[in-house]
Amino acid sequence: MNTKHLPWGVLGAVTICLAAISNAYGQTSAQDFPSKPVRLIVPSAPGSGLDTVTRLVAQRLGEHWKVQVLVENRPGGGTTIGTEIVAKAQPDGYTLMSTYGAMAANASMYTRLPYDPIKDFAPISLVITTPNMIVANPSLPVNGIKELATLAKARPGEITFGSGGYGATQHLTMELLALKLGIKLNHVAYKGAAPAMIDAMAGHIALAISTPGSSADHVRARRLKALAVTSLKRNAAFPDVPTVSEQGLKDFESLDWFGVFAPHGIAEPIAAKLGVDIGAVMKLAATRERVVRMGYDPVGSSPQEFGAFFRREVARWAEVVRDAQLKRLER
Repeated sequence: MNTKHLPWGVLGAVTICLAAISNAYGQTSAQDFPSKPVRLIVPSAPGSGLDTVTRLVAQRLGEHWKVQVLVENRPGGGTTIGTEIVAKAQPDGYTLMSTYGAMAANASMYTRLPYDPIKDFAPISLVITTPNMIVANPSLPVNGIKELATLAKARPGEITFGSGGYGATQHLTMELLALKLGIKLNHVAYKGAAPAMIDAMAGHIALAISTPGSSADHVRARRLKALAVTSLKRNAAFPDVPTVSEQGLKDFESLDWFGVFAPHGIAEPIAAKLGVDIGAVMKLAATRERVVRMGYDPVGSSPQEFGAFFRREVARWAEVVRDAQLKRLER
């Protein structure tokens, strides 16, 4: 419709009518959604924690919808390759992305991205959260955060820690911890949590940080010692490991997470239905039990709740990158 020469009153009425028609169409589409296979892109390699949880959610959604939910791994570029594919997809709900905290961190860690993490995506549901666990080589003469701070102040820049990659949320969590404690730690980036754990056990680095699921076997076998978890409450799998907050940094919290996004422009009724359905499968006893065994906390939030959470994460890591004066990456 050409509205260029319509009077303002008529134009306003037309706008309202079009909005009403669009909303009604969205409601109808949501009732029928999905009517064909849904593609769920994972911007990391097969076998990762994100991939495993995504496949579990995809299976449960497929059973609920009675259509296929196809998981497609598109790793590379620090998750930017798979993320760009979703940013350019049709916002019809049939192409979704399951990703993790790097989505928020990358907004500040890269000088340029082929997408805008906030403007180009619609948050759908926060699927799981998990604390990080700070572990140390058994020979390091510290057993908690206060002792670590004392040692680091006596040996500024000498204590090394490993993470699953430069700019990963685990790396930024340790930078945030160092800022709060007023200490300097030396970061060593690895291609994943496993090699960081191996080097920590071998004594090549003093500390490592990853999810409890990644470090559980090594801690239980006493090849590494756990200093703290970064959630506000203790982790159910390691009830004897205190939180950072309990050890003097009140209210310190840093969670990793997995969440589902859609391309920007998805109809609100379809986004809402996706949020409700993901929440429903995360409440299933079989799903919750499996996720908890993996060391994660099941969530399943609404699009509005996840959107608010995601914006807070983007702002928080932007502050850390700035205050720690971290070098930004080029894609």
